[in-house]
Amino acid sequence: MRKFIILSMTSLLSVAVLAENADINDKAGRLYITGDAGAGVPSNLRSGMALNASIGYYVFSHLHVEVGGGYNHFGINPFQVYAPSQKTELQVTGTENIWSIHTNALYDIPLSDSFTFTLGAGLGWALNSPNANASDGVIAYKYNMPESNHGMAQGMAALNYMLGEDYAVGLNYNFMYLPTNDPVKYINQFSIGITSYF
Repeated sequence: MRKFIILSMTSLLSVAVLAENADINDKAGRLYITGDAGAGVPSNLRSGMALNASIGYYVFSHLHVEVGGGYNHFGINPFQVYAPSQKTELQVTGTENIWSIHTNALYDIPLSDSFTFTLGAGLGWALNSPNANASDGVIAYKYNMPESNHGMAQGMAALNYMLGEDYAVGLNYNFMYLPTNDPVKYINQFSIGITSYF
């Protein structure tokens, strides 16, 4: 009898643990907010900072959709321009800020009770806002580089670790494609993020 009670209690405990783990991976109907910060590596610009934030909803156990925004800050590779009024070459330096809004669809692939691998893709809109100066080595002049806005597409992957049922941390990779005539055609983002579930 004692063995039966011990065996029964052990079985119930195992079921409870499995149920708890199942709840961690099954997020159907849950809202979440997520944010990440890291490095951005763009085409034709210097590497810089990348920030993203989103709010999302789990439509099914592992399928979720989200809307959010991003900010990228990069340095412009210096280049030379000729200034007829000064009759000399000026060196142009500065920064470029890229703001974006996006909507994504993502799917979580459970790897274990605590780890998931997420794949996703999305569409959005981006605003490129450069800020540049041209200098002859003594005087700096404002250099006009026009703003531009255009559609964008992105793909993403993340390795996530659950901290209980309500929080997760992740290592993220985003690829942003910007179909534009601007110098920035794409951005590779590498970041660390945190997610809170409700």
